[in-house]
Amino acid sequence: MEKIVESPVLRIFFKMIEIIVGIITILFYIYLVFDFFSYTSLFLNIIIITALYFLVTRDLKDTDNHKYYIASLFLTALFFIFSNTGFMQYVLQLENTLLLSLGTVAAFFIYILANAIALFYEGFQHLKEKYKK
Repeated sequence: MEKIVESPVLRIFFKMIEIIVGIITILFYIYLVFDFFSYTSLFLNIIIITALYFLVTRDLKDTDNHKYYIASLFLTALFFIFSNTGFMQYVLQLENTLLLSLGTVAAFFIYILANAIALFYEGFQHLKEKYKK
């Protein structure tokens, strides 16, 4: 594969994206701290968030995975915006039954959607290369 020649402008742009994703992550974790103390299942939520933290940081160490997480943040926001519809309301009632905080569910959705987007994109690129020849 050819190495893409990056200009300084592109490097600065991608560095800015990484900083923005970092700021969003920090704000999200601050929200989680305040959200945790309203539930009795604090220990369960902390375990899930800690596991997701290690999984997400491992994913973000790869070069282009931040773009999947940005798309995932957008889709998760849409999920919570339209959370009063049928299936989404059922999912949120299920998380209340399981005593999970909204922050834990949001972090889980972000991780799952980012990996699903990456799988579809990488699979599409592989099929495109395969049938190109």
